[in-house]
Amino acid sequence: MQKSLVPNFVLSVAAAVIALCGVGVANAGSMTFDVSWSGASLGNAATATAEITFDPSQLNNPGFTSTQEGVFVVTAFTMTVSGAKNGNGTFGLADFNNFSLGTNGGLLDFTRELVGQPTSGSPWGTTHTGDSGVFNIITEYDLSPTTTGFFQITPTYQLGSSGTVVYGFDDSMLLTSFAPAASPVPEPSSFALLGVGGLGLIIRSYRRRCRTVV
Repeated sequence: MQKSLVPNFVLSVAAAVIALCGVGVANAGSMTFDVSWSGASLGNAATATAEITFDPSQLNNPGFTSTQEGVFVVTAFTMTVSGAKNGNGTFGLADFNNFSLGTNGGLLDFTRELVGQPTSGSPWGTTHTGDSGVFNIITEYDLSPTTTGFFQITPTYQLGSSGTVVYGFDDSMLLTSFAPAASPVPEPSSFALLGVGGLGLIIRSYRRRCRTVV
């Protein structure tokens, strides 16, 4: 009786491993990136940090891709602005309606820092004249930071009691980093690899028992 339970257990483990592998494959393309901007080079103390999640394989690389085309699908986005005279705060995906990224002819490697990678002009993200690609964050909603130039964002705020929304151009910030986020939690595919290893040990042990019985 005990002998019949062992193969059933092996089959159960195998099914679990296959399921984990399927999850790992399904999520393999999605990546989260840490993005930062600074106003230091523009003479102000404003800074911004963000986390953005999307699938780089969906982008035109090389090329230009935007959310409005239905291709650049951002699944998560959070941005925090601090140090500005006005317009500080934390903003989410619902506060923005268009993201776009252009490589200026370069083939970007999304597994490492994007800023400084080669393009057909200047290294990506290093100039603000359009010859080093582009990364835009556009909003049509009040009081959210928005792109006001190549790799440049500007906070917005409400002017006094008038309700007028203005751009805080004196707190504009330039992109300083766009890099893959470190993941402290193993991907499902990593768990699957561990499961495969465990399954191999179980099968090996079962075969030894069968030889002993015979």
